[in-house]
Amino acid sequence: MISKPKRAVIGSLLIDPDAIFEIAASLKSEDFFSETNRAIYQACVSLIQRNEAINQITVAHELMRLDKLEQVGGAAFLSHLISKCAHISLHVEYYAQIVSQVRAVMRAAESPLRGQIAAAWLRSQPGVEASLQ
Repeated sequence: MISKPKRAVIGSLLIDPDAIFEIAASLKSEDFFSETNRAIYQACVSLIQRNEAINQITVAHELMRLDKLEQVGGAAFLSHLISKCAHISLHVEYYAQIVSQVRAVMRAAESPLRGQIAAAWLRSQPGVEASLQ
């Protein structure tokens, strides 16, 4: 299942292709855990790198070219994302930031220094440490 922030990012790109320019510098395909999300996002990035439009049709064709369209759920899944994200596409930067932050936390959790990283993060978040006591 695709989470709300991830669905919001991917769906927003299908609704508002210019949104990629707001998030591409801070959000990488590796920030998506699932192969589905990663493949769709990478297809959008690839299209922009070739100066091609991002929309449901071009993304589906790019995924088909990469032999990943069926793996992500087909063109029907892209349609589903559009229908579920129309009301939240204006907040793509916010959702992209969440996706990126979650990935950073997960990377830190995999680090041998995870205890030190978690402690530093807790100290940097006002009110979080107090609420845990």
